[in-house]
Amino acid sequence: MAKLEMDFPDDLLGGLLSVNTEEMCKQMVDEATPIMVESMKKEMQNVIGHEGDSELVNSVKSTKAKVTKNDAILSFVGPKGKSSHYYYQNGKKQRKYVVTNALKAIWLNYGRNGQTAKPFLVKATNNASEQVKAKMQQVYDRITGGKSG
Repeated sequence: MAKLEMDFPDDLLGGLLSVNTEEMCKQMVDEATPIMVESMKKEMQNVIGHEGDSELVNSVKSTKAKVTKNDAILSFVGPKGKSSHYYYQNGKKQRKYVVTNALKAIWLNYGRNGQTAKPFLVKATNNASEQVKAKMQQVYDRITGGKSG
């Protein structure tokens, strides 16, 4: 039979156990979302075909981190508000309507009838992933007094 003995340092979990984990996680998310906002704006700007959609880029914002019903901690990052441009139903000038910037982003990312898709969401997320993780680790280390390694 094999015998295994391990000697853990006394302060292995000391920093983590002394903090409010929910507040720490909210702070981690709140400090990391600006990175995602900038990545989304950059990738959105790269695929926009005309200057009229610059309002779409400027509408990208993030919310404060919140705890959901199933205890996940989330923050929304995406376009907010309504477009200042009118769109016509079925291309006819009979009935015009205002759309949200979120709908315009969906049209841009997935395309529409007669308009090709210009995906930017996956690229924005992938480009920001490592920076977001590093920022969250930084916040964790600052709060718990630990060192990432």
